[in-house]
Amino acid sequence: MKRIFVVIVFVVMALCLASSQEKPTAEAQPQSQERPLSFYKVEYILRELQDGKAINSRSYVMTIENGDRGEAKVGARVPVNAGGGNPNLPATQFQYMDVGVNINCRVVGQNDFVTLHTTVEISSFALPEASGTTGQPVVRQMRTQMAAVVAVGKQTVIGIIDDVNSTKRYEVGVTATKLK
Repeated sequence: MKRIFVVIVFVVMALCLASSQEKPTAEAQPQSQERPLSFYKVEYILRELQDGKAINSRSYVMTIENGDRGEAKVGARVPVNAGGGNPNLPATQFQYMDVGVNINCRVVGQNDFVTLHTTVEISSFALPEASGTTGQPVVRQMRTQMAAVVAVGKQTVIGIIDDVNSTKRYEVGVTATKLK
């Protein structure tokens, strides 16, 4: 009988001891390390040069969170006959093609510098006489991937693309500005 009494006392004491221990409050628990929001305004300037002289300039602006990706697509989706082989019959199947300017980038900023991983794709239609007799459009395309480290707030040329079908050259400039 004494043994049962001792066991019961032991169990009661253990339960009392366990319930009396202080449980950590929400304030005492460590807070998760969330990174503060950080955004950049990234402006790409695409300059079209012919024989060394600027003939056109376009600007593409994106707001991107630090460590994230951004994309700008400007152009047209063009239907292209994808069915049958007879160009004299009406088309029944179409495949759509994007034609224009596509810019994809990833931004990683640290202190006064930003690392940019950029893909620039420029596509356009060839002149009608260059399309041949197929009746299908001929698309000219230039694409480049580049990585660059640029100073925040300072415009930097990060790439140059020569058009192999003409004397044109495209200059890719970028300015990354940290937003508050």
